Amino acid sequence: MDVYWNTPSGDSSETLKSDSQSSMVPAKRDESSATKRGRKGHAKSRTGCKICKRARIKYDFLLYAMLALAAADISAKGDEQQLRVTAMAYRVKSIESLNRAIESGIQTFIQGNAMLATCFALLFQSVFIQDGLGEYMSFIRGTLAIGTKMGYSQMKFLFVKAFGDEQLELIGPALSLTPLVHPDISRAACKSLEKFGFMCEKASEALLYGKLLCMARNLVTSSQDAYMELRNYDGLFMFLSQEDFVNFIDPANIVGRLIQAHFVSVQLIMTPITNSELMPRQVVESEKEPNILGKPSPVSPTAGWLRYLHSDIPSHMVEYFQWTLWVEQQVQNSKLYTGVYN
Repeated sequence: MDVYWNTPSGDSSETLKSDSQSSMVPAKRDESSATKRGRKGHAKSRTGCKICKRARIKYDFLLYAMLALAAADISAKGDEQQLRVTAMAYRVKSIESLNRAIESGIQTFIQGNAMLATCFALLFQSVFIQDGLGEYMSFIRGTLAIGTKMGYSQMKFLFVKAFGDEQLELIGPALSLTPLVHPDISRAACKSLEKFGFMCEKASEALLYGKLLCMARNLVTSSQDAYMELRNYDGLFMFLSQEDFVNFIDPANIVGRLIQAHFVSVQLIMTPITNSELMPRQVVESEKEPNILGKPSPVSPTAGWLRYLHSDIPSHMVEYFQWTLWVEQQVQNSKLYTGVYN
């Protein structure tokens, strides 16, 4: 033991001094041979790495669609022309990117749901575009096509309520309390539709016309039955061939324009019925904001569709548009949102 008596222990001041000197003093580096290593794969900018940001955006078609819808909504409220241009620019980018993705096929359920969300966003944006009814119908077809393909592949849906009957369960109580549309209006709709039935020579036009007439006739007897017809009507666009669909939305097809004008007009007179879709959400929101249920509805942006469909009507066809022209006028006066009961 005497051998270790005069040697520095682990806790001695000499040991601590030598340890601190060896640990605190870094080894000298040869500055001449040292080279500065950059961050591999990164591009510096004031707002961050552009490459990293691009990597985070997995589905740019969804990003562009969200930006397009937001810009369109803001421009509609503030009538800002520049934002409308921005909205259309993002819309074009989204559609181009979405088309490329669809051509490559749906690889995962996440990608499929991103495509569905994109179609929904572009669908809603179509409401703010005066000549957007054709695109509205196109994205209904796209949404159903993508949803059908995902269903065949047994992919998980995030938008379950959009394809199932759960929404009907939510709005069922409110829908059952919905009064009938004023009989004069519903009968006028039927009369207007019956006037041009003989013009629908193509099978696709006859199909859309017949279902629309059935919807209008149901308005006379049952708001619920009319709502179910409206709910199923959008699905008809899916069953049209591409050739028939393109012909139907062609502005030069006057019969197609007649059916479209009556489709929009029937939807507008059904506003007191379709407002029941908002009731479950309004009941929740009313807890935070009283009297929300009594707030008047603004003029529907879909009235712009009627203005577009009513432009340049041939003189010999004006009589067949008389009722839809009347509906457009009533919408501008904000009367149809009470069902023209007053």
